Amino acid sequence: TKPDGTRVFTLPIGHTGRVPMVTLRDIGFFARYSFDHRSETSGQDLHPVSDLVSGSYLAATFSKVTGLPAEFSPQPLDEWLKNIDDPDAPLATGEGKRGDGSTTWRQDFSGWWTTYADDLLAPWKDLRWNRKLNLGGLDLEGWMRAEGYDGTWDQGLLKGLRDRKTRR
Repeated sequence: TKPDGTRVFTLPIGHTGRVPMVTLRDIGFFARYSFDHRSETSGQDLHPVSDLVSGSYLAATFSKVTGLPAEFSPQPLDEWLKNIDDPDAPLATGEGKRGDGSTTWRQDFSGWWTTYADDLLAPWKDLRWNRKLNLGGLDLEGWMRAEGYDGTWDQGLLKGLRDRKTRR
């Protein structure tokens, strides 16, 4: 948050990257749908995406829903990784040891964010089909409104953080 109260969303996805996001409610819908329509869905790649979210869309939607000023500030991946305590530690808590070949936070998130920054997943996502099928599905704005999202990060939500067994 800036001194003037503007919320700043910093993501390493550049100006054209998009992150496919899905609500828990939508995951439940598509799981149930796949069981109820086995002949239609067996062997198919399903893409239960609620919305494809760019940084500017995220900030604009946040402002629309909350009435609070917000902006998107793309951040280079190496800078973003500085937000994680010890990004070169093994990702799997309690299992991996530094230097044993375990995937690190840096390795995991580098592939993840690069995929989104390059918008590699977006062409696979058929939001029209998802929304036609799931009439009660939520886009980003609908999710923010339904959840009362105001940008506050509840660290108690994530068990690993609550138990101090994972990186911040």
